[in-house]
Amino acid sequence: MKILHICHHFYPCVGGLETHLLDLCSHLVKLGHQSDVLCLDTCAKSRKKLKHSEVYKGIGITRIPYLDMKYYKISLPPKMLKMIKEYDIINVHAIGFFSDIFLLTKKIHRKPVILTTHGGFFHTKDMRQLKNFYLKWSKKILKKADKIVATGKVDYKIFSGMPNIELVPDSVNIDTYSKLKRNPKRNTLLHIGRIAKNKRIDLLINAVAKIKRSIPGIKLYVAGEDMEGLQKGLEMYARKLGVEKNVFFLRRVTDKKKLSMLRTCEFFVASSDYESFGISVLEAMASGVPVIANDIEAFRNLIKNGHNGYLADFSRPEEVANLIVKTSKNNLSVVSKNARKSSQQYSWERNIKKIVQIYKDAL
Repeated sequence: MKILHICHHFYPCVGGLETHLLDLCSHLVKLGHQSDVLCLDTCAKSRKKLKHSEVYKGIGITRIPYLDMKYYKISLPPKMLKMIKEYDIINVHAIGFFSDIFLLTKKIHRKPVILTTHGGFFHTKDMRQLKNFYLKWSKKILKKADKIVATGKVDYKIFSGMPNIELVPDSVNIDTYSKLKRNPKRNTLLHIGRIAKNKRIDLLINAVAKIKRSIPGIKLYVAGEDMEGLQKGLEMYARKLGVEKNVFFLRRVTDKKKLSMLRTCEFFVASSDYESFGISVLEAMASGVPVIANDIEAFRNLIKNGHNGYLADFSRPEEVANLIVKTSKNNLSVVSKNARKSSQQYSWERNIKKIVQIYKDAL
């Protein structure tokens, strides 16, 4: 099959969707399918123009200019419609201009269209009414899709009622993480993910301030791009709470460095107040790292409290601090083993078969 994936941003841009799509394309290429990407010609929050086209890991990438309306990116339909002629399947990733235009013009291009949700657009509470209105409007258009692939139970719930929806959860390369031999350093916390409003890094810093009373040497490492210009304010907040020497912002780290940090951290912490899935949490679990995550729906779908990780209300920093101080004294080998085991159901080897079958059914 020849599949064209369409999204806002792709390699060398970083993010959860970008990682998912790179893994998806790589597995499709290994199976003998042509798997290419059409995307915008900049990364998010950047004005630097990327190459118009290149091939990366066997994936053909075409990047196009666009009009940036902040929440809605617009490009010229004629060029895109001409490009898709050579492909069998169109897979649009996330809701927005691309999903609108390729579904509304389906009678023109006559290609099967798969829509993969990736959390929709509910990562923050900003403009909630406008988002709800757009969701209602989108659902009418989404009925034209041959299949809607919900990447998690949260998305499946949001888009419930659609006759063409199927749950295929986000996946990770389990083998990459399951082979890690853990050598944790005491009193080290790790958070991996872009710095954004919904990640609530401020709640993590607040918890560190409480933990410091019992564990003066506690260290929190935050690894991820500052996508929304929040780091400076968070550093000021850490100084205000007296933990500027306990909190370290590492920006983006290499894959090699990420694996090293997963090997050596004592706990992985996730304080998001909204996630559609939680790919970084799953990677930590696959690595055998005990995860302490905010008690939200997405994390409850991955973690059974006390069995393969821990859930806590991060809006109550005292509760989080007490849990970490108490848990650090326990033997965590069983929790680590259970985390690795439960992550197996999210392997690409398992879920790529479902996606290929969806493509075949659409054809």
